[in-house]
Amino acid sequence: MGSGKKALRRLFESPYFVSKRLLVKPNFTGVIPDGYKLIVEDITVDPNYIVVVGPGEILSEKEIVLTKPIDLSEYTKTKIVETELENISRSLKFEKTKAKVCVPIGKASEEAKADKK
Repeated sequence: MGSGKKALRRLFESPYFVSKRLLVKPNFTGVIPDGYKLIVEDITVDPNYIVVVGPGEILSEKEIVLTKPIDLSEYTKTKIVETELENISRSLKFEKTKAKVCVPIGKASEEAKADKK
């Protein structure tokens, strides 16, 4: 077993460290261009959850991990975006550091446009 794997095993087995499954949520910023809408019920994230290892006092308060910001102003059609996850703390180790987010964009209906006015 390599020294890196031994160090990682010691980290995982430390009594001060715990592992926790956190929900991955997309971090949307910006405004969708006029005439389009985000179809919220069709948003997907892969993976939905990741395992994070770190000090119990940090992880005890965490339930979610956000992606890096995804700027909605850049999209006028559905797109799958691969993005990194926000690092909550330097002392945490993530099972995965990236997620794929389906950003479902559709044409806004005429009724929705009228509601904006």
